[in-house]
Amino acid sequence: MEIMNINSELNFRMLINRKIGWCFILSLIFIILVNTIYAQNTDDKEFAEILQKTLDESAQQSDVIGGVASVVTEDSTVWHGATGYSDPLNNIKMQTDMLFNIGSISKTYIAVLTLKMVEQGRLSLNDTVGKWFPDYANVNPKVTVAQLLNHTSGLFDYVKHENCPWQNIWTTTKIWQPEEILKKLVKEPYFEPGEDWHYSNTNYLLLKKIIDKITDNQYEVTLIKELLDPYAFKNTVPGYMGILIIPTERSPVYWRKLHGIRRNMSATGRTWESLNYRILTTAGELAAWTDALYHRKLILSDDMLTKMLNFHTPTPNDYPLSGYGYGVCSFKKKEAKQLFGHEIEMIGHVGNGMDYKSIAVYLPEYAATISLLINEDSTGGLINIFSEMLAEVVEYLDK
Repeated sequence: MEIMNINSELNFRMLINRKIGWCFILSLIFIILVNTIYAQNTDDKEFAEILQKTLDESAQQSDVIGGVASVVTEDSTVWHGATGYSDPLNNIKMQTDMLFNIGSISKTYIAVLTLKMVEQGRLSLNDTVGKWFPDYANVNPKVTVAQLLNHTSGLFDYVKHENCPWQNIWTTTKIWQPEEILKKLVKEPYFEPGEDWHYSNTNYLLLKKIIDKITDNQYEVTLIKELLDPYAFKNTVPGYMGILIIPTERSPVYWRKLHGIRRNMSATGRTWESLNYRILTTAGELAAWTDALYHRKLILSDDMLTKMLNFHTPTPNDYPLSGYGYGVCSFKKKEAKQLFGHEIEMIGHVGNGMDYKSIAVYLPEYAATISLLINEDSTGGLINIFSEMLAEVVEYLDK
C-alpha cells in the first residue's frame, strides 16, 4: 500500500498535468481569473471583522474545534477566515489554506463532469446502466444516467449496508473495491426507476465508473484534466484509489466524539474512503468553484446548467430539501427557514462525514456564495455557524 501525503499528491497532479498536456492559453485565462476575482480582497474592513467575529463566536458557542469559511459576493468581494484548532492537543491552529474533505459536495463535481461528457457527445442522459456494465444483481439495467444524477434510480444506498465501512468506522480494516461494493453491498432497490426519490451514494459510484469507462482512465485523472486544471482550481485534490491521505501542514486533524470524548480520527487508517470519490479543497476554492458554476456560469454551457438545475421534487430526506437536481440541492424559503432560520433561497450541497461536516451554497437573490468546513462530526455545529454567517452576509448585502 502506497502512503502519500497531500503535498506529494499535489506533486503527483503536476506529473499528470505534464503528461496529459493542456491548452496553455485556456489555463492561463482561468489562472488569471481565479487570482483576480477570488483572491482575498475585502476592502470593507468592518465587514471582514464582523465575519471573523461571527465565525469565532459561533464556533465557540457550538463547541466546534475548528473550521474555515469563505464568502464571495457579486462585486467580487472575497473573504476567507479560519477559527479554532486543527489539533488542540498540539496547539496547531486552523489555517485558511488547509485542504478539507468535502464529502458529498463531491457529487457536484461528478455531476458537472458527467454533463461535460454529455456536451461532448460521449454520453447521453438517456443512456442506461445496462449499456455500460454487465448485470449486477440489484442494479436495474434500465436505470438511466439522468436518474443516477438526481437520485430517482431507486438503487439501494450501499453506505446503509451493515457491512459497509461507514457502519463500522471503529473496527474496519477491509478495503472495498467499487466492483465488490456493487456486488456485495447493494441490496434490493427501494423502487422501480423513476417512480420516487431516494438519496443513494450508489448512484454516484456508478457515474464514476461510467466516466472511467468512457475515458479509459481513472475518474480522478479525468477530473483534473477536464475540470480542475483548465479552470485553475490548483488547491482542489481528488483522493486517489489506494492512497492514504495523512495529516500535514495542509490537512486538518479530524475529530469524532465517542461516549462524549473526542477521538483523533486522522490517526485511523481509512484508505477505503477514497472509494467514495472524495475531494479535498480549501474553503476559498470551494466558494470560488460554487460562484463560478452558478453565478458567473463559467463551468457549464447554459443548456447543461439548465439541465443541472432542473430540480426533482418531492425529496424526502433527513433534513428539509426543496428539490434535487444533478448533484445539487435546492432550498426554497420554507426549507431554508426550517434548517437555517432564514427565508432565503439557496442552491448547493452539504457534505456529511464521520469526522467532518461541510456546506457550500449560492444565494441567487444576493448573487453571493458561502462555504463552511469544520473538522469534526457536528451537524448542529455546522448549521449553527452557517446560520450566523448567513445572517451577517444578508444584513451586509441588504444595506
